[in-house]
Amino acid sequence: MNTSNPYDDEDAAGLERFYTLALQAALVQTEEASAMAYEAMEEVQALLVTHDHERFGDVLETLPYSFFDLYVADMIEEIDVNPLLYLIDHQSILGLLTDEHYAYVKHQLKVKGADAPAAYDFICGIELFMQSSPELALPYFTKIDSELGQYFSGMCYYHLKDYENAKQLLQALFESLLSLQEDFEEFQTHETYGYLLYDLSHYALGANVLLEDYKEAERMAQLILQEFSLKEMTALAKRNTTDAEDLTDFEVFVNNYTTALVKLRKYKEAKALLEESMRLSPEASLIQRRLQNSADQLDRQLFADSILAPILHKEKAYGLKEFLKGKRFAGAEKLEDLVEQQIDAGMPVFGKRLAVYHDEYGYGKHYAVPHVTGLIDLVLMDTAADILYAVVLKPNTAGVAVYDQIKRYTQGLEQHTEKPVRGIICLHQPKEALIAKVKEDDSIELFSYQVAFKKLG
Repeated sequence: MNTSNPYDDEDAAGLERFYTLALQAALVQTEEASAMAYEAMEEVQALLVTHDHERFGDVLETLPYSFFDLYVADMIEEIDVNPLLYLIDHQSILGLLTDEHYAYVKHQLKVKGADAPAAYDFICGIELFMQSSPELALPYFTKIDSELGQYFSGMCYYHLKDYENAKQLLQALFESLLSLQEDFEEFQTHETYGYLLYDLSHYALGANVLLEDYKEAERMAQLILQEFSLKEMTALAKRNTTDAEDLTDFEVFVNNYTTALVKLRKYKEAKALLEESMRLSPEASLIQRRLQNSADQLDRQLFADSILAPILHKEKAYGLKEFLKGKRFAGAEKLEDLVEQQIDAGMPVFGKRLAVYHDEYGYGKHYAVPHVTGLIDLVLMDTAADILYAVVLKPNTAGVAVYDQIKRYTQGLEQHTEKPVRGIICLHQPKEALIAKVKEDDSIELFSYQVAFKKLG
């Protein structure tokens, strides 16, 4: 794909049509306008996510819930009816949503997908998986009886170092996808489908070597090379490695394949692999070290185990899009815990002596107000003044959308409790537009938090 000039005239016209209709939907807030904008988005969704994601994200922030209702309906149907195409073709909107819209989508997946819960199980599993909790994500993925569930269940097992189950799931899926590729011509040239095969074969190779099934590991490596030449793998690795010190997928592949060949006593093949890999990627320090340190042993076909590098693991999955913002919830939850701990210790928070509010409807953490979309991060109370504070915490940055969110919360909470309610927004880096907006409203306070390291010696 040529990323230097992604738009032809038709693409550019499609993008502008979507942005025009999206602006109209944001202004009039009707289901009809949302439907028109959504239809226009579907025609250029891949371009929006891959090449115009910043502008697209800003526009999504302004759209009404009726727009996201359409997205929810599509997601439920795709994951239920054709999960493989969802896995290989889905250009993720989820990672571009504000926290508020994401919470709405997740809630609607649970409510509207009651008879087809795979989409809700998927989003719950993805959340936990991206928070480095594969043991908690696994039960959600195992409930999804499709390629989508099989892939992520296998990934969970791999990260849990249960390589036997990881191998069974990922290798079986790999073989199934290879068979489909032979039967359907469109999959033979489908870029993302090829990347998914690449991911699966990499993980299957690593699992087989770790399980000491070297013959099967060799077969996996050879199947990778049927899909991607060494030269193509080198280019792919360079394109997808941002840190020069990181080991690339190419080095991981060469390392693990070489280990399998040596264990099978195929020394000439190992030497040829290292030499060709070194020629294609002379800056690859791992390959360079292995070739230099083992030259004599390779020549005499006495490649000792002591010169083998440890089995390495593939870190990045190119076949998948960024489904969610990294650590979307982990950061906010840690902020909630920190505030709660300070209150429990009798310390002031936000310059006040406050307590966590609770009533017959629930505890003031992730508090739900009837008929108000979303959960309030914290509801705190100034017991002396009998004032409630609706608190929204953001681990990173936010714009004016969070102001609209907090106003909805304070108004709904005030009507619900019949108490005076003020709003508090706390985040790391407020945008200038948000700062200006809050300055105009005496009922809302804006706080930033900082993480600092102080040298003591």
